[in-house]
Amino acid sequence: MKKKSPSPKPRTRAKREASPLGKLKGLALGDQDCLELPDDSQWTRLERMLHQRLPKDLKQLVSVFGTGVFGGRILLLNPAAEQDWRSEFSARWAHGIVSMLSGAFPNLTFFPACDGLLPIGMTAESDYLCLHLNDGTITVCSLHQRKATKTRFRLAEFLHRLLGDDMPRNHVTKTLQRQWCDPEAPAFEPKPYLR
Repeated sequence: MKKKSPSPKPRTRAKREASPLGKLKGLALGDQDCLELPDDSQWTRLERMLHQRLPKDLKQLVSVFGTGVFGGRILLLNPAAEQDWRSEFSARWAHGIVSMLSGAFPNLTFFPACDGLLPIGMTAESDYLCLHLNDGTITVCSLHQRKATKTRFRLAEFLHRLLGDDMPRNHVTKTLQRQWCDPEAPAFEPKPYLR
């Protein structure tokens, strides 16, 4: 008597969830033309200048969105912008931000330390989004409150949650979220850097 081979199990397609960058693109990008999109050679030059490899998701996000403002009030600092970190003015400006944040938050380590925080975004209220170079997560440094809050989110997920009103309160209060995201403003607006 022949053994019956077991009938194959029905295949089910696992629902594939979009990446945080994919979700953010769907929420914020639309069909607008973006400004100052960096290419691989610009990232390579910048990383050589900084003596630091930057997280892949930061490079992907900036390469998709370029220069602009999220939620009407959060400026993404774009290293490929016309007035970028490589120009004399911007290098001094970026150094000034790091010096200011280091003075306000002496218990935190900032760039150029290899595991330091790199300011990559700022709000109209002088709150800074800083990227942990070791794990790619965001820490919010609020100068007015003299408070730093480390989140568990990388940049794309942080912005998606902030714009989508899905940010846990222990990361960003609803008051700050409302200050940072103007409901009348587009989720993302391409805008020239430092003008």
